[in-house]
Amino acid sequence: MRRNWIILVLILVAAALRLAGINCQLWLDEIWSITFAANCKSPWDVFTIHHDNNHWLNTLWLYFLGMGRPWWTYHVLADVSGIGTIIVGWLIARRRGWWQGLAVVVLLGAARFLVEFSSEARGYAPAGFFAITCVWLFDGNRIAPRRWKVAAMASCAVLGILSHLTFIVVMSGLIAASGLALIRPGRWLDGLLRTVLWWAVPVGALVKVGGGPPTPADLPSEAAAMILGIPLGSVMAPIFGLVAVILCLTQIVRLWRLKDPLWIIGAAGVAYVPVVLYFWPRSDYLHPRYLFAVVPVLMLLVGLELGRWLASANLRVFAGALLIGFVASNAVGIAKFLRLGRGQYLQAVAFMAANTRGPEMIVDSPEHPRTTLMVVQYYDDYSLHGIRHLMSHGRPGTVPQWLVVDQDADPDLILSLLPKYRPVAVFPKGSVTSGDAWTIYESRDNSQTAPALQ
Repeated sequence: MRRNWIILVLILVAAALRLAGINCQLWLDEIWSITFAANCKSPWDVFTIHHDNNHWLNTLWLYFLGMGRPWWTYHVLADVSGIGTIIVGWLIARRRGWWQGLAVVVLLGAARFLVEFSSEARGYAPAGFFAITCVWLFDGNRIAPRRWKVAAMASCAVLGILSHLTFIVVMSGLIAASGLALIRPGRWLDGLLRTVLWWAVPVGALVKVGGGPPTPADLPSEAAAMILGIPLGSVMAPIFGLVAVILCLTQIVRLWRLKDPLWIIGAAGVAYVPVVLYFWPRSDYLHPRYLFAVVPVLMLLVGLELGRWLASANLRVFAGALLIGFVASNAVGIAKFLRLGRGQYLQAVAFMAANTRGPEMIVDSPEHPRTTLMVVQYYDDYSLHGIRHLMSHGRPGTVPQWLVVDQDADPDLILSLLPKYRPVAVFPKGSVTSGDAWTIYESRDNSQTAPALQ
């Protein structure tokens, strides 16, 4: 009984971390998705928008909410999915042992990567939740077959595809595992037909989407750092990333030896990682978040292996040290994320509005004028309620008083601005997975209204 209380407390702490970030300010991709949803005349129109930011299930949620709602309402779907992922992961792991359940709850609950996406109005958190839920239903049906479990698994697979197409990686593992479990000597046709019957509807739900900006230069290292909660650029990121892969492979071998079909689901997830990080064409936009759907499954594998070590008196201290180090590394990042969110956009727009001369707030962006100004316009309309007449570029012959520049902008771009503009305010972010940190520049052609940065 005491052990169950330990698990309950850990799950509640992990849920609290996710709920603490539910009211983060909306960043560009979220506002972009809300705009897509607002332009739809019916729910069916959601499926006609072919854009990387259109994650169908999430866009449907945003469609029914509408424009200008409180920030937290847009994050409910992701937040519930994030909390559910921890609970379902524990349900799978506890079938293999209490220590395995403990390790999985710690990994899923403390991962900054999962915490951040659990408060973002996009489809990644739901995709991860439906992926691990499908694994749980498949695992349960293997132990105690029920028709409702098969129907629920197929339904979750459809919802996973609607959440994000990267879900198909986990689904491919599930299809292979189903075939392995159902196809028997002498009854192979029956097993094959049952496998097709299980997965025909989810496979039929697949369509193609795409698009996006350039891929990060050091994608493998950046992915390892984000997923494991290690500072970006750290030399330890690829090392610990390799350790995590080794732990996954070790557990896959153990599951294979036990004839547990979970091994093939994990193998599909592990195989997907190097394909994306090393072999996928860089002509396509890639970001570590495209691994998200398989991350809960991979952490499940790591947790099962570390849980086995925890159950051993000889390896318990080493496994405990790894888990404590994981929690400590992620805790620093989570604290920063909960403090700063994905950016301080409302404060930035309010600063410009408060220091604007005259009735018109003329704003521009030298990097991404259309999308940056979409964010400015959203906060001006729905948070500041249009206290200034916003003009994105101004009339011909006018000079924008304000420029919005990302903090990681090209230094040459910054140098080109300095003769005519001066930096007056910085609005940072606390997320490593998404969001923008803004620096506000003011025109030098007008009298100063705000103190320059020192």
